[in-house]
Amino acid sequence: MREAAGEERILERLCGELLSASDLKAIGRARGFPVVGGPREKLAEAVSARFLDPLGLAEAMGSLGGPALAALHLVAAAEEPLPLGALHPVFDAEGDPYEIDYRTLWRRVSADLLAKGVLLADDEEYQWSSRERSRFARFRLLLPEGFRPFLPPFPVPTEPCQGKGEGGSSREFLAGALAAFAALGTPKEAAKKGAERGPLPARVARAFRIEDGVLGLRGFEGSNPVRLLRWLTACWGEGLPQRDELAHAPPAGRVARHALGHLPPGRGCTPQALSQALASVGLRVKPSTVSSFCEEGTMAGLVRRYPRGAGEALYRLEEAVEPPHAEEAHLVVRPERGGVRVDGRASDLLLVLDASRASRAQVVDGALLLEPDVVRMGRAWGEIGKSAAMATLRAASRAFEEAAGTLEGRRGQVTVHRGLTVLRVDDVGLRAAVRSRFAGSVREVAGEYLAVLRASAEDVLAFARKEGFVARRVP
Repeated sequence: MREAAGEERILERLCGELLSASDLKAIGRARGFPVVGGPREKLAEAVSARFLDPLGLAEAMGSLGGPALAALHLVAAAEEPLPLGALHPVFDAEGDPYEIDYRTLWRRVSADLLAKGVLLADDEEYQWSSRERSRFARFRLLLPEGFRPFLPPFPVPTEPCQGKGEGGSSREFLAGALAAFAALGTPKEAAKKGAERGPLPARVARAFRIEDGVLGLRGFEGSNPVRLLRWLTACWGEGLPQRDELAHAPPAGRVARHALGHLPPGRGCTPQALSQALASVGLRVKPSTVSSFCEEGTMAGLVRRYPRGAGEALYRLEEAVEPPHAEEAHLVVRPERGGVRVDGRASDLLLVLDASRASRAQVVDGALLLEPDVVRMGRAWGEIGKSAAMATLRAASRAFEEAAGTLEGRRGQVTVHRGLTVLRVDDVGLRAAVRSRFAGSVREVAGEYLAVLRASAEDVLAFARKEGFVARRVP
């Protein structure tokens, strides 16, 4: 999320340097700010002081229509400040996307959006590129975070939604993807069986990985249900390829997701209507592709579908998405091969990921197997020792119970692994030099102590002697 301090800095420069006095007065009229007379500096200061407050914002945004409203939503859909050139197809649909009159475009954006007090613009932090011949091409547009709740509906034709509609479950979808990953075979085989694009279930299944025995998801770390939901939403958004992709434009999937989440209450849109709305902002996607995109979102529990008999169904973003991890989550396992076999379809994915933090994972005969790893379990014990996942593993497997019991019995003790030598190095400079020279075989334990691989111990001691230090062995 963008920091408020950054927005205030951008606002100060926008009002102080980039906008004219007439633009500043227009902002005051559009937002209902008190009339201020005097020099331009005083006017800029007055507008800057009130701009980020919600006063008059809903009315200013509600007054927009046509290309200006579409442009506002395109900026809002972008996760990063949007280049000015991305708005060219919005304001000049027939123009050449590679021959943009940036000066004229800036004037249009200033009059239709910036002077309405609904956007910010900045150009200081962006470097020139070979394609940006005009200084106006450096401008980036952004929507302050506090403005998002006041966005009017996305400009797309809608119809009333009848009934409760149909939707899936993100928890069940992710569980199915885990089972599909195991069914693909070994991780290396799974990586060969598809490209990045393709149906959403396949894309999510291929995102699973096992590296050095650790089960994980590409691009996702931790076990936070909100972050996992964002990750799934991002994966879904990747499934809407557009024709004639422009470097400036945000991904079509991100804009489509934004549009479905900004429809009037109780109303939905058809894939045909959404396809046309995307085209109005320069994103050309076939209606059939948009339909598949909406269906995948429904399958993943992110979108709600409202059938209409023989006609196209209506879609809108799910208002209350079921979290991937609920209070009554389940981890279903049974003993096998000195560990447990995971029932992917019946288990909550976040619990499986928690369980894998104490295990070595592998795929055998189309199933995910977890075996206890005492070292990994010890590192994460403070977080998972009393978790539901660990309780399930201990109840189902004697191997996990014994490993956990060993850790509990050694609680509070310092364990030194075999094959190591512990050195006490009082001199700070020597300690730093040893860590740098033998980075691959030396680790700092605590304070002045270093753990060294036994095979490298004599080399470390010889290095210390060359530096003028004397080594003394403790019986």
